[in-house]
Amino acid sequence: MMKHIAKQIQLGLVLVVIFSTAASGQRPGAGPSKVAVGPVSEGVLAPQTDYVGTVYFREVADVASEVRGKVKAVFIEDGQHVKQGQPLVHLDDTLLQKDVKAAKAVLKRFQTDEEEARRRMERAENLIEEGITTTEQYESARYQTQSLRYQVESSKANLERLETLIEKFQINAPFDGVVIERQTDLGEWKNEGASVAVIARANEYDVRVNVPEMVLDWVMLGAAVELFQNDFRLDGKIVAIIPRGDVATRTFPVKIRVETEAPLREGLSVSVQLPSGETQTCLMVHRDALVRQGIQTSIFVVRDNTAQKIQVKVLGYQGSQAGILADTLHAGEQVVTKGNERLRPGSEVVILDIPTRIIKPVDTDD
Repeated sequence: MMKHIAKQIQLGLVLVVIFSTAASGQRPGAGPSKVAVGPVSEGVLAPQTDYVGTVYFREVADVASEVRGKVKAVFIEDGQHVKQGQPLVHLDDTLLQKDVKAAKAVLKRFQTDEEEARRRMERAENLIEEGITTTEQYESARYQTQSLRYQVESSKANLERLETLIEKFQINAPFDGVVIERQTDLGEWKNEGASVAVIARANEYDVRVNVPEMVLDWVMLGAAVELFQNDFRLDGKIVAIIPRGDVATRTFPVKIRVETEAPLREGLSVSVQLPSGETQTCLMVHRDALVRQGIQTSIFVVRDNTAQKIQVKVLGYQGSQAGILADTLHAGEQVVTKGNERLRPGSEVVILDIPTRIIKPVDTDD
């Protein structure tokens, strides 16, 4: 009987320890959580609202042929990235190559005739000085030489025209980009102006966002804005506010220019943060300090070596900093920026010194 009572007492003590540990936010047998912290500061920030925008290619070229001909070779496929000047399509230039060869032969003939006429003119000039020939014979030789010089110039121009024309039988990429649609096949006949491919400029995009009229006054041309495609952050600049709105929704298109090496695609949705009110004084913390759970956002502030959870309202972002409003938070306090995803209210913590990897208590003077 006494052994049974002793076991009941021992079990009760174990339960008291477990419940007290759970109430303090610690797992049984777990020590203080190691966290990194950042300071709370005061700042000035304009409230921001998230909007959903759509990605468009900034520039799309319908690359067309300048000459007529049969497609001899195709060097591209849909979705392929190309560099400026890279061959896309080559048209059959066999007949033109023969015209070039003939033009070169004509040029050489006229150059030979001109050289012969020039020598006759020089001889006539010497003979006229000696009184052996007449002025009329010299003038005739001079006019013939000049006529042949014009023939040489005309032949050179014709040859240059053919060589320029033959270059157009190879259609090259106008800029660095990606092939949106290949519009030709081997053996197909292409007329002048016929499209061979649609190419979009790489690394430059426009994001269009429909903004309500009540916040349009806070959106300024040239302002820098932040965009997010999933978890990837992008920097953009407002380049146009189109003064033609949708009557049904009372929204106006805002165009944001984005230059990035990220593989964006036309039609992707992105989250865009735009100002929606006047600037106001607020507290500033690092973005990583924010913990989102559903529609609520909170932070963990370190007080007396424990993590205290405080709900906050996010006004907006400024680089790596977030502007927040919180009644019980003050400038100069430390909030958890790393390790906050595993914390619970009341968890014991020690601060991890990230640069030196040294762990120190929160209330140390070091």
